Amino acid sequence: MSDKLEAYKSFIHHMWIKNCDERQEWSQPVLSRDEYERQNGTFLEDSFWMKEMGDKVWNGKKYVSR
Repeated sequence: MSDKLEAYKSFIHHMWIKNCDERQEWSQPVLSRDEYERQNGTFLEDSFWMKEMGDKVWNGKKYVSR
């Protein structure tokens, strides 16, 4: 498995656990991981890439840290 795919899966798991905690605090039904991914797919992808690439800039050849 690629490092990015592993990082993405780990990120989703972390976000799902955080969501479960928040839902329990607000007495809302907790979603299964699959439900959470289906309902929040775009948000998760955008958040992951902002976390991964948010501080990087294009140097003309590749993305590098600032």
